[in-house]
Amino acid sequence: EEGRAGILAGWSATVQAPLAKPLMDAESRTWTGCHAFPDRWVLEGNAGEVGSVYRWLKKILFPESPCDDYAVMEEAAMATPIGAEGTLALLGPQLMDMSRVGLKLGGFFFPVPRTLGQVSRGHLARAFLENLAFAIRANRARLEAISGLELSDLRLGGGFSQSPLLPQILADVLDRPLKVSTLPHVTALGAAMAASVAVVYSDLGEASQAMLPTFQTHEPDVIRAAEYQECYERWLKLV
Repeated sequence: EEGRAGILAGWSATVQAPLAKPLMDAESRTWTGCHAFPDRWVLEGNAGEVGSVYRWLKKILFPESPCDDYAVMEEAAMATPIGAEGTLALLGPQLMDMSRVGLKLGGFFFPVPRTLGQVSRGHLARAFLENLAFAIRANRARLEAISGLELSDLRLGGGFSQSPLLPQILADVLDRPLKVSTLPHVTALGAAMAASVAVVYSDLGEASQAMLPTFQTHEPDVIRAAEYQECYERWLKLV
């Protein structure tokens, strides 16, 4: 339904808003496509490459831990204060703009001179997760500006929904309640819903209602949301 937005964060990160009629961005920055349901369309802002960048960063920062074990990286990020003490990442996730396609520079920014503080692995790990949350917020804001809709019913799925830290960061950055699917692999679930129409259910609507996963809601914290507002504005200026 209109007013909802699905956030899928895995290999890439996308924000998708259902529409009752097709709507194209006049500046060609976003994508518009058909929804799986009839008479529905999707307006999409895609933040681009995420999961592969996070894996690459983990291999550099924590080479001693197993390849698919992100627990130590998450723990280091959780031990770091909000805003990573001034460290900002422009690495991977970004504000979608298909009118200006091409390679961009990216990396980390942190306060100098370095003698005033120490940037640890945890600072870089947290800055990346906050970068992802900022990019999702920026893409959601762009979809709202294009569509004129308030996207207040926000739902998260994908590999990053398993993170013990990202869902709460995202709720605080968005300053909205965030419903997180208890089944992370929502793309596979959607494929199963579509397949089930051939053998079990009469249509996709019936299948989706019967197979809908449960959600855990993360509420934003007023103080953290205010802190993140300042961080987000700094991030936007760098972008």
